[in-house]
Amino acid sequence: MAVLITRPEPHGQQLCQQLSLHGIDTVYQPLLQVVPGQDIDHLPQSLQQADIIIAVSQPAVQLASQTFQEQNLCWPSNALYIAVGQKTAHVLSKETQQNVHYPSIGDSEHLLKLPELQSVSNKTIVILRGDGGVNSSISSLSKWGRK
Repeated sequence: MAVLITRPEPHGQQLCQQLSLHGIDTVYQPLLQVVPGQDIDHLPQSLQQADIIIAVSQPAVQLASQTFQEQNLCWPSNALYIAVGQKTAHVLSKETQQNVHYPSIGDSEHLLKLPELQSVSNKTIVILRGDGGVNSSISSLSKWGRK
């Protein structure tokens, strides 16, 4: 019997390889394909203007970072970085070389309770997130501002 792996690239292939090392047969059939969204070209400018950058998914962070690398740009150092969970925070911190805040419980309810998000008046917030289903695109651009 084989284990069906449905994770998108590159995590799906990595999991198959790890399982193979332990003698476990796998069938790899990713259910999602991660691709840049239509607004990815506007991402660097939006991030440079952001006061707060919130990352909701690891693939969104990785695609945003790829966009920065392709355009020979650096992540902004003056923004406050926040992630919804510990793993996403780790990826965001690694890519940005910045301190990243995250809640002890990785969900949106606990994210919104973070002290860093209690006073967001007149702040520009950019959310790095994914959209869609089977062909998931990384929108990587949701502006949210409170006045």
